Amino acid sequence: MEKSGKIAEGPQPLPACLRTERLVLRPFAFGDTEDVVAYANDAEWSTFLPVPFPYGRGDAETFIAQRVLEEPQKGRTWTLEYEERAVGGINVSWDVSNRSAELGWSVARRLWGQGLTTEAARAVSRAAFAAWEELNRIEAMAFGGNGASLRVMEKLGMQREGHLRQKRLLKGEFHDEVWYSLLRHEWEKREDG
Repeated sequence: MEKSGKIAEGPQPLPACLRTERLVLRPFAFGDTEDVVAYANDAEWSTFLPVPFPYGRGDAETFIAQRVLEEPQKGRTWTLEYEERAVGGINVSWDVSNRSAELGWSVARRLWGQGLTTEAARAVSRAAFAAWEELNRIEAMAFGGNGASLRVMEKLGMQREGHLRQKRLLKGEFHDEVWYSLLRHEWEKREDG
């Protein structure tokens, strides 16, 4: 409940599809299975992701089924469609009690360094702030060695908030977590400027 006595409303449903200059963000579908295997069965791509390697058809089918069954009130996951192929994914998950959201993403290694992730993350941030007028912040995390994702967060105008040393054990190695966030008033200033 708000101090004014008014109950805070949660987010409105996020759009099923978003378009950017080069991408279509849409729900994952079982027809994406081969594309998901093509980009996910890459040892370098999977370095900072909690996914198996090698990554096979069954892994892709399970991943897509989980995306299809997601509860929209908890957030949304989109596939990144580029040149009519699924080349990655981006998601936003709501933390309603704290009026915040968390972003996560991945893109095929062959497309790294082309700004597609930043383009998608801008579109999703805009949609999240539009869907929930009371959303105060969007946050994201990358492992310390993942310079590309750290640069995406900086390009979004996010501020670095914390560096947690050896926080996550992934594939037998400890990784640092680096957290960034973007507050609504910062986002509004960037959108207006």
